[in-house]
Amino acid sequence: MTSNNTFGELGLSIIGLGAQYPPNKLKPDELAKLAAKFHPKSPAMEKVLSINRFTGIETRSSIGTSEHPLVNNAAPPSIADLHATFMSDGVPLAVNAARKALAEARLDVSQITHVVSTTCTDSANPGFDHYVAKELGLLPSVEKVLLHGVGCAGGLAALRTAANLALGHRFRGGRRVFYVVIPDTEGDLGFDADPLGWKVVLSQRVPKMTEQVLEPAFSDLMASIGHHLPETYQTPPDFDWAMHPGGLTILTNAERTLKISAEHMRASYHRYMEHGNSSSATIFSVMDHLRSKEMDSYAPDGRIKEYVVGCAFGPGISVEMCMLKRNMGARGIQTPPETDSEASRSEGGEEDDRDWPSLDGETQTCHTPGELPPEPTRDAEATITDEEGFIIEALAGVELD
Repeated sequence: MTSNNTFGELGLSIIGLGAQYPPNKLKPDELAKLAAKFHPKSPAMEKVLSINRFTGIETRSSIGTSEHPLVNNAAPPSIADLHATFMSDGVPLAVNAARKALAEARLDVSQITHVVSTTCTDSANPGFDHYVAKELGLLPSVEKVLLHGVGCAGGLAALRTAANLALGHRFRGGRRVFYVVIPDTEGDLGFDADPLGWKVVLSQRVPKMTEQVLEPAFSDLMASIGHHLPETYQTPPDFDWAMHPGGLTILTNAERTLKISAEHMRASYHRYMEHGNSSSATIFSVMDHLRSKEMDSYAPDGRIKEYVVGCAFGPGISVEMCMLKRNMGARGIQTPPETDSEASRSEGGEEDDRDWPSLDGETQTCHTPGELPPEPTRDAEATITDEEGFIIEALAGVELD
């Protein structure tokens, strides 16, 4: 199919480029020096050195020579050694390349709204893009995307992703999805590369710091999109919340700070009780569970909310927050939330006693606001009826580490 679109009509241009290589140019004989120092002669090694001499590559860029301490120990460098070298020598290269591109584009760092990065040689959390952005002095609100597992295709994959982000941002009229990094918190939450895998970085400050950023984050989100919402959706208790259950204290702090109840975060508590923290995938599990009839029965005052605030915290400490709207049956699609919430308990909705299929294909029966679904694992006297009971039940199955 032909298209009338042209590059100019898309409004996308590359206006600045920059490249920065390490200072040393190594000739093929540098590998031969290392081989003679650490490996006995063998047909296999001779074959490797022969191939190296005839690749057509005259020099290779490197942070050091064959005399560099990293390659002159008795044992090969560990993943922790390589990560430390990547941070000390690799990040400055990326910073210098970015500065060249910014200079050619005649852009100030305050004008940067999105950053897309990729690397094949490091995988710690937060990613190297966090440190590059910090060194460049980019705003904490810059939206970052770090691609992994794309290898030599990563450059064009990053360009494709950046183009899609730019087009999407323009389509939204410049309104952004809320993203921020709490300054100077790299040492509070993350994963360091370690010889035995990834070493968790988790300080005692995390619950307090995430609590302190919740209200400002919500205020910024509402400032961006609040005028598009109904008047009944203005304060935190007006919404349901899909909160990433990073820990029990994070959830209870959110209740106190936002002045919401455990029932507002009912799916977050329940997923935490049954599965714990499954990192980045957890928020989708929470969203999936929030639309179930079981969770509808625990909604505050028996009424689920049409709008849901999604919130998660990551290494850095980074904060992601967005506004979600329950599917109201657009294009004829019926989703699990509509089966019980929009059909029988949604705000302004009418009661409906039809049966709707659940995700697992079984039939579930609609219940009226005063009728809770049967609980197979506990008797009627144990049914949660208020916030205190909900929290008590949540704590009962939790092991704190």
